[in-house]
Amino acid sequence: MPAESGVQGADVRTIGIGTDDGGRPAFVLAFGGSRPVRALVRASGAVWSKARSAGPETQVWTLTPSVLVADNLLTLASTHGFVLSADAQSALDALASSARTALNASRALAGSASQDTFAVPGLAGVLRPFQIAGVEFLVDRRTALLADDMGTGKTIQSLSALAWSGDYPALVICPAVVKLNWARECLTWFPGRTISVLYGKPGTATTATPTVRIGGTATPVVVNDLGADIVVVNYDLVAAWRTRLGEVSWKAVIADEAHYLKTPTSARTKAIRALATGWDADQKKRIGPGIPTRYLLTGTPMLNRPVEVASLLMILGRLAEFGGYRGFTARYCNPRWTRFGTDVSGSANLPELNTRLRLACMIRRLKTEVLTELPAKTRTIIDVEIDNAAEYRKAERDVAAWIGAQAARDTTFLAGLDRDLDARFGEGTTSRERSAARARAVSDQHVTAEARAARAEHLVRFSALKQLAARGKLAAITEWVTLFLGTGRKLVVFAHHREVVHALATAFGCDAITGETHSQDRQDAVDRFQNDPLVRVLCGNIRAGGVGITLTAASDVLFAELDWNPGVHEQAEDRVNRIGQVNACTAWYFLAQATIDQDIHALIEAKRRIVTAGTDGDVVTGSHVVGMLASGVARRVAALKDRTR
Repeated sequence: MPAESGVQGADVRTIGIGTDDGGRPAFVLAFGGSRPVRALVRASGAVWSKARSAGPETQVWTLTPSVLVADNLLTLASTHGFVLSADAQSALDALASSARTALNASRALAGSASQDTFAVPGLAGVLRPFQIAGVEFLVDRRTALLADDMGTGKTIQSLSALAWSGDYPALVICPAVVKLNWARECLTWFPGRTISVLYGKPGTATTATPTVRIGGTATPVVVNDLGADIVVVNYDLVAAWRTRLGEVSWKAVIADEAHYLKTPTSARTKAIRALATGWDADQKKRIGPGIPTRYLLTGTPMLNRPVEVASLLMILGRLAEFGGYRGFTARYCNPRWTRFGTDVSGSANLPELNTRLRLACMIRRLKTEVLTELPAKTRTIIDVEIDNAAEYRKAERDVAAWIGAQAARDTTFLAGLDRDLDARFGEGTTSRERSAARARAVSDQHVTAEARAARAEHLVRFSALKQLAARGKLAAITEWVTLFLGTGRKLVVFAHHREVVHALATAFGCDAITGETHSQDRQDAVDRFQNDPLVRVLCGNIRAGGVGITLTAASDVLFAELDWNPGVHEQAEDRVNRIGQVNACTAWYFLAQATIDQDIHALIEAKRRIVTAGTDGDVVTGSHVVGMLASGVARRVAALKDRTR
C-alpha cells in the first residue's frame, strides 16, 4: 500500500516515496502508534507530519533522502516490519551505493588516477597513491576535513588540491611553530608560485628576514605581501591582520592543526569563522561572501569530546547537515541540564558520528595503513623562530668580534710569513716554489699547540651559541610536542647539552638519559618507555642516549639540537629504526631560524653525502669546519647591521 494513503490497521508499516509537508521529495513512513517504533522513527531523523497523521494509531512521518539515512531506513525495514515500496527500495539501493562510495573515498589508499597520469599543475615532485586519493577527495568536496595521521603529507595534499583547482590566492593559517615549514613546502613543491609569510602587525616595520633551506641553499622568504599566491599567517596574528585579510578575495583557506579551532566561542575561532564563512558570530549577521574552498587539516580532529568537532563543522559550513548545533550536541554529546546550563561535554553514538563525518567531509588514513607507500625513514626539517633573539644576537656579535680579532692576528702572521719568504728565496724563485713554501709554512703553523687551542676556542664559542639557540627553541618544541602527542604516538627527543635535555624532560614530565645516568636507571627508563603505554616521551643526550638502546615503541625522533657529526644522528635515528620496528620512522629536525643551527645543519648534510651511517671520526677537527661556521656568524652579524642602519 502506498505510504501516502495512510495506514489500515495498527500492524501495517510502510516506507514509500512522496513529499514532505513543504512539497520537497521525501521518504514517507506510515505506521501504527507503537511508542517504541515511533521513538526509532524519530531517532532516524524523520519529522512528524501533523497534516497527514490521524491520531496516535495512524502516524505519518517524512524523511529527507540522503546517504546518511539509508542505513536507518533499511534497519527499520529489516527489523521492525516496514514494507518498502519498489521505488523506495530503488532509492535506498542508490543511496546505499553512494554511501559505500563515499566511505571508501574517505579511507582510500589509492586514487582513481595513477601516479603516471595524475599531473598536478606546477608540482615539482610525485605524489604517492594515497596522497592522490586525498587530493581527489579535497577537490571533490571543496570544504573538507583532512584528518590523516601526522607524517603522511597533509601539507602537500592540500597544496596540490589548490594547484589542481587553481584556487589562488590562498590563505594558510597555522601554528607559529610550523609557518616556516609551510613556506618551505610551498617553495619546494611549487617553485612557480609566490609565497609570503606575515609577521608583526599591519603597517609596522618588521626586521624579520626568514630563510628556509631548499636543496641545501638558504632561500629568503617574502614577508608581509598580501598579493602573493599563497599567504601564511599563524593563529596568533589573525586577529591583528583580520581587517587586511578581509580585503583580499581569497579563493581558498587552509587551517593547519585545525583543532586549535575547537572552541567556537574563542576570539580566534570566531575571527577565522567570519573570514571563512562570512558569518559574524558576535553580530549574528552575514558580513561577506566567505571563502569558497576550505580545508581543515588535523591528525586529531577530536582531542577530548565530540562537541569540538561541531566547531570545525561550523567553519566548513557543514554543521546543518548534522542537525545544526542543537541537533549535533543532542545526538553526539549526551547533553545534561544543570543549574548552570546545558553541559555538552559528554559523548554518545561515536561510531555513527565517525561514519557521518566520513560520508560528509572527512578523509582519514593512519600511518600504519600506508606503510607500504612510505620510505623506511624520513627526515623532516622544522624551522622555528627563537624567543631569546636579543640575547642570541648579542652573543653572536661578541663571537663575531672575537673571530675578527683572530683573523687580524692571522693576517699579521701571513704578512710576516711573506716577508720571511722574500728574505729566504729572493727574487729569483718561481711563483710555484714560493706558493709551495708558503703552504708548508702555513700548514706547520696550523698544527702548533697554539693553533689547536685557537680552533678549540672557536668550537667552545660556537657550542655556546648552539646552546643559546636551543634555549630559544624550547617553547616552540614544547608546543609542537603537545600537538604531536595528540596523535597517540610515542616520541624520542634528543638534544646535545645536558641542560637542554633536562629542561625538555621537565617540560614533558619524562625520564632523561645523559652521560651521568646510572646504567640501571638508564635501563629502567628504557623499559618504562618500551612497555608502559602511559609513558609517551623519553629525552636523551644525543650521544649518551643515541647508542646501545632500543626504543622501537616509538617511530618518531625529534632533534632539539644538532651534533657535529652526521653519523651520530644516524645512530640516534636508529634507536627507533631497527629490528622490531613495524612502522615507517620519521626524524624531525628543529632548526632555529637565522642562527648557527642552519650552518651546522648545512655542514652535517654536506658530510652525510660522503659518508655512510655510523662511520667516520669527528668532523669538527678540520679547520674548514671552523671557517664555515665563522663565515655564517659573520654573515648574519653584517646583515643585521645593514638592516638597522
